[in-house]
Amino acid sequence: MVQLRTDPPVSLSVVICTWNRGDRLDKTLRSLLASEPPSLAEVELLVVDNASTDNTKIVVERFATAGVRYAFEGSAGLSHARNLGVRLSRSQWILFLDDDVEIESDFFSRYLEEIRRNTDYGFFGGPITPHFEGPRRSWTPYVMESHGWVYSCLELGAPSREFGPHQVPFGANLCVRRQLLLQVPFSPDFGYRHGALIPGEETAVINQLRETGVRGKWLYDCAVRHCLPESRNKLMYLLRRAYGQGCSSGSLLLGAGASRRWVYKALATQLLAMPKALFFEPPSAMSSLIEMAFLLGILSV
Repeated sequence: MVQLRTDPPVSLSVVICTWNRGDRLDKTLRSLLASEPPSLAEVELLVVDNASTDNTKIVVERFATAGVRYAFEGSAGLSHARNLGVRLSRSQWILFLDDDVEIESDFFSRYLEEIRRNTDYGFFGGPITPHFEGPRRSWTPYVMESHGWVYSCLELGAPSREFGPHQVPFGANLCVRRQLLLQVPFSPDFGYRHGALIPGEETAVINQLRETGVRGKWLYDCAVRHCLPESRNKLMYLLRRAYGQGCSSGSLLLGAGASRRWVYKALATQLLAMPKALFFEPPSAMSSLIEMAFLLGILSV
């Protein structure tokens, strides 16, 4: 079992922000604590409770003897919770993990080795692979191939390499230098907030960091399993998730002066393709629905 320190210094601060997922959080913490001791340094684990009304605090307190720290953020919004985690962390590096992930036993050791070897980088990110806890739908393979981000999953493949200019790590597996996040905090204009599925806080931060010359690296062998309940593989959830992503992307794109013309054109293309998809391969039509929800989200900004 990994030994978590409660006194400084540490080499890696793991920050988990959560809201009303106490039971799922319990499984995540057990997975993290079952990992092997890091070979290079020690890890602290900080849970930031974003004003939960369930048993979240009780769950975290069960792991207090293992060194797990608890913090409460009363302002609703993932960005508020992440910024508090940054301020309270004790390491030069902060690894954000979601409250519904699980890891392999050598995950922390791999991350620490990469941080030690790659001193020229300011952020890292790794694969987020889906683990469906309910039955897969007929559309699941199509959606995973075309819009894997609606499941918050990311796979860029081997080998490890510098992120391309349009590649951004996802917040379920994201490591950033603490000093950079103190200079460029997460914006409360983005990020999930108590049921509102509007992501994009990590994209906004990464974009700002890149403007100052900060580079990032993809770590293909530092993966997490994203545990997805049946409720997150249903039609309405996926459409809400896609619409929220569109709202976030629209704020970034249109705010930078992009034209709406291409959005209308893409939406018309999807509408024209829908009858053919429904007739010849109905499950594939789900991908078109998700794309249309995403485009409508952009236009709503």
